[in-house]
Amino acid sequence: MKRWTALGLAVLLVLPAAARADTTTMLQDVVKKAAGALAVVRYEIDLETGKRVAMGQGICITQDGVFLTTSLDPRLPVKSLKGFQLILPGLKGKEVKAKLLGIDPWTGLGFVKATEPHTWQVVQFSSASNVSLGQPVASIGIMMGDPARPVYLGTAHVSAKLRVPGELVYVTGGRLTGTCSPVFTTGGQAIGIVGRQLSLGYQAQLLGLTRNRKAIPVGLRMQSSQETAFFTPVEEFVHVLRTPPSDGSVARLPWMGVNKFEAVNKELADALKLDKPAVKVEDVIPNQPAAKGGLANNDIIVGFNGKPIEEMATPELSVRNFVRSLMRMNAGDQVKLKLFSGKEVTVTLGDMPKRPSEAKRYYNRAIGLLVREKVMLDQYLDKGETANVPGLIVLGMARGSAAAAAGLQGGDVITNVSNQPVKTCDVFQQIVEKSLATSQTAPINFLVRRGEQAQVITVKPAGGS
Repeated sequence: MKRWTALGLAVLLVLPAAARADTTTMLQDVVKKAAGALAVVRYEIDLETGKRVAMGQGICITQDGVFLTTSLDPRLPVKSLKGFQLILPGLKGKEVKAKLLGIDPWTGLGFVKATEPHTWQVVQFSSASNVSLGQPVASIGIMMGDPARPVYLGTAHVSAKLRVPGELVYVTGGRLTGTCSPVFTTGGQAIGIVGRQLSLGYQAQLLGLTRNRKAIPVGLRMQSSQETAFFTPVEEFVHVLRTPPSDGSVARLPWMGVNKFEAVNKELADALKLDKPAVKVEDVIPNQPAAKGGLANNDIIVGFNGKPIEEMATPELSVRNFVRSLMRMNAGDQVKLKLFSGKEVTVTLGDMPKRPSEAKRYYNRAIGLLVREKVMLDQYLDKGETANVPGLIVLGMARGSAAAAAGLQGGDVITNVSNQPVKTCDVFQQIVEKSLATSQTAPINFLVRRGEQAQVITVKPAGGS
């Protein structure tokens, strides 16, 4: 049931009928606590290929105007995120200038701080959610699709706690508000945020009756799905709130130096007579923390920091939960691993090396080509023949561009331009722009590795024959 009411901010109440009388006080308290702590986070994504405006909801967590938001993509170069503003809800919402503090890549939480004075309300998150089945909860958000941006409220009841492998709380008997909405208990404690949503569906089959009144299916099926049915409990992100990033970058994840962890399949487990959860080590990177600590390919981990590997619904989830535990640690922390062989290994975590998404990029509009430099991880992430080939990786081509017409493809490795080796964007830019300055129509030859094949691809700039 939906009903509009006036609470000073055009609040939409979504209330299960049976719970309306018991939750009125809670709803009013939630509005008072959180309505002034919400804002729209608006910013510009300025990439080499063009600009666009993005926005999402933010929650104020400090009195000096620090907001957390789930609207920032940690895979984007932070230098491309510009022009931050905080827009208060309402038709004539005040706009407050802001700056990016940083992004936590594991939780996906971004942090933005107001750079202009304003009196903010604050949402103080609890250290634990302690939810129980049947417990009523409420969330408050900004209706992003409405030009007036009203604040609205949703209520529901906790119906399940899931591990995927991080915790998610499933609610029913109502509906929560949109992404990055704070979730509250009846006592007004903030215990989570609406974030990741699983796709839930159901099928229903109608039954018909035969002449002897026997029920048979008639073949009609229906499907549906629920939105905003889950929230992330505070236990999954409270550690980030204690020490949020502050230097305007994507925070560094801890690094063990293992490219891949796998589940132990049934055949191997049977052969080893392994009857407990375990994690198989694959692709130990030389001279990195795991290798220095004595971990090797095909080692099987059965214990982590004095505890057995946690058993979950599937072996794959156990592996994901192991990685999740690693990612919640810090560089410099020691990880003690017990192996199936009986050996114990201690690994001191380091900082994760530069990710491919952080590599320097260059885009030339004249030929419509976007490339990036290689990083150390590329030689381990690339399982093909180009893993150890020096050069620049083609990220993409503009539609209808000279680069696309010439046949360049994403993933190609450009090793030479005009018979000159290229390993950095600066050298690539210098060669290409010098050629274009000399002649806007002269073809440019690229030596490209594609799999096992090396080939010359000639790019003819616009106007070339």
